[in-house]
Amino acid sequence: MGVAILTKGLVGIALPGLVLVIYTLIARDFGLWKRLHLASGIALMLIVTVPWFWLVSERNPEFLHFFFIHEHWQRYTSTVHSRKGPLWYFVPLLVAGFIPWLGLLPRMWNVMRDDMAIARATGTRPFQPALLLAVWAIAIFVFFSLSGSKLPGYIVPVFPALGMLAGVALLRIQEQAWQRYLKAMLVVMALGLLASPVVATLHSNHTPNADYRVYAVWIAIAFAVMLAGVWLACRLLATRGLMASVAVYALTLFTGFTGALLGHESIGGPASGAGMVPAIKAVLKDDMPLYGVRMLDHTLPFYLGHPLVMVASADELDFGTQQEPRKWIPTLDAFAARWQAGPPALAVMSADTYLLLASRGVKMTVVADDARRMVVANFPARAATER
Repeated sequence: MGVAILTKGLVGIALPGLVLVIYTLIARDFGLWKRLHLASGIALMLIVTVPWFWLVSERNPEFLHFFFIHEHWQRYTSTVHSRKGPLWYFVPLLVAGFIPWLGLLPRMWNVMRDDMAIARATGTRPFQPALLLAVWAIAIFVFFSLSGSKLPGYIVPVFPALGMLAGVALLRIQEQAWQRYLKAMLVVMALGLLASPVVATLHSNHTPNADYRVYAVWIAIAFAVMLAGVWLACRLLATRGLMASVAVYALTLFTGFTGALLGHESIGGPASGAGMVPAIKAVLKDDMPLYGVRMLDHTLPFYLGHPLVMVASADELDFGTQQEPRKWIPTLDAFAARWQAGPPALAVMSADTYLLLASRGVKMTVVADDARRMVVANFPARAATER
């Protein structure tokens, strides 16, 4: 939990704490808290976390307010981070992420219900792992669904619990029921394969259709692999039994989904700006300002190892610009004046911003560009072409 707090903040303690509290209230197993080694565990967690919090707060007095209030309380209770989403935001993500085993949900519920019935019949309060896993998945799903800030990755912590429950459900499934399940998944995979050309028709402002066409091929291959795997699992069920069938089904669907995720690099790679880095590095010097004009680019500063000075729109760095105003230019006019009179510099901006500045007579030399952004210089860079 200490390491989780360092990497993801207070959810590292809030999520397991929430799950355990709800579980003990439902199971009435309050003795669980006596078996958690709370004193030594809390001490170890503090040893892991407090030194870092102490040091960063000493060097950045504003950190505690930013971390605890802005990044936690305001992130959860408001839309200050502009990560809005409806209450059902995570439902399609849950369905898509768990689709290989989605049909097991009724059996997973029965696993939990049966274990609870056994516990009631014994008249004692034994530990109920299936109930804990169900609470784990449901509580975290509801917790993030109620949040004012939503991102797809928030739903990831529910999948280990669902996976373990699905494993128990598979232990109790009969061959006839598994055969029906495989036939249903054959239909699902066939529909996915037939629908894959739709991806090739997509287009957005930041992702050209050519990238989607490449990704459509990956999607088609992924569904073909999974369709073949489900068909093979059907055959193996008749010849090799349940275990071999489940193993092949799991392996081929894992392979197919992994291929689809790897293929997404055909979209994610160009979106990251990584392909622009060599051209930019050819002209960017360590002491040269790099401006983000009406754009917070999350990738280029990382790949370049270079800080970004925000212009006109601070975006998510609003708090940071308040602490370090020297890394912030509030207006385009102020930027244009510094750009034309200042030292050699580069700037990242959208094509629309480039056209706006060019219409105002601001001289810029294009160093590199892609569908999402342009990088320009205020000097005649050797690696660039003037536009």
